[in-house]
Amino acid sequence: MNKFLIVLLLACTTCGFAQPFELDFTGYGEKYFKLSEKKVHISTFKVNYQIMYTDSEFQAGGSTLGGGMKGSAKAILMLGLKGPTSEELVKTTDEIYEEFVKRLKNSGYTLVGLDNLTDFEPYEGWNKVKGGIGSEAQMKGFISVSPSGFEYMVKKIKDSGKESNGFDAGVGTRNNKLSKELGGALVLNVVVNVPMAKPGKDFKTGLVNALGGAAVSAVTDLRLGGSVGLNFMKKLGEQGGTNAFIKGETFPIEGVMESKSYKAMAVAKTDWGTSAGMYTYFSFSDEEMKNMQPIEVDAPKYYSSVKGATVDFLNTYMDKIDGYINKK
Repeated sequence: MNKFLIVLLLACTTCGFAQPFELDFTGYGEKYFKLSEKKVHISTFKVNYQIMYTDSEFQAGGSTLGGGMKGSAKAILMLGLKGPTSEELVKTTDEIYEEFVKRLKNSGYTLVGLDNLTDFEPYEGWNKVKGGIGSEAQMKGFISVSPSGFEYMVKKIKDSGKESNGFDAGVGTRNNKLSKELGGALVLNVVVNVPMAKPGKDFKTGLVNALGGAAVSAVTDLRLGGSVGLNFMKKLGEQGGTNAFIKGETFPIEGVMESKSYKAMAVAKTDWGTSAGMYTYFSFSDEEMKNMQPIEVDAPKYYSSVKGATVDFLNTYMDKIDGYINKK
């Protein structure tokens, strides 16, 4: 049986250029932040590092014009980050967190922990979790890390290790109550994503489409994404919150990873049948193309560049919060 499988690897010499670091803010009641007396509780602090990128396309088989039969075709493209280790990603996260805490303290903020919240109603039945371990169970293809020794609350931990807070439309309310319980502290939720690839352009030709082929492509592209949320409540009528996102969704981390395009394509065999009296027999196969490509990076450069970009992101955010608090 003949097969027609194509795998393409294309290098692109052009890299993106630097953009100014800007955030998009949405919020309300920012004037009340100053009532916090610069008390801060960090409810969530998580950095998600992408180490595996996977994409696929499936084209179902079946009958064709002219009376033939074809198998299905599935193209699977997998890119794996080679160099960084889970242990070093934990260390990098610890350093990012230390820089953030230092920045808060240098600006006069006082950190408030969970010590007095064991019976706090919004967290009733939840689990207290400590960071310091790289988990691959939280997001497919990512290692998720919270800082060593950092404590946070989780509603449920599945057998797979995946943490879940369930669907809760009142998450803002819960964080407002948490803020009030902590004496009007600002409640921060920090989630940073570090993707290393994104979908590429559609490259299927008219012939491949006609043959029922499956094709996927991806481009290596190290970037910073994520958000910071803040809730505050002193009492009813004195409450507010903000959400901040990187403008344009992600920010390029340059000079670490060469931009390359990866493509995988599979075309199933078509059989026009063999006549046997009253019957026609068809013989065809389902074709699947898996293409795993290692993406090598200079690990120390990766750690330092991701750390630098994340620290800049958090400092830019806190500059904005300082502006609300220090406003006369």
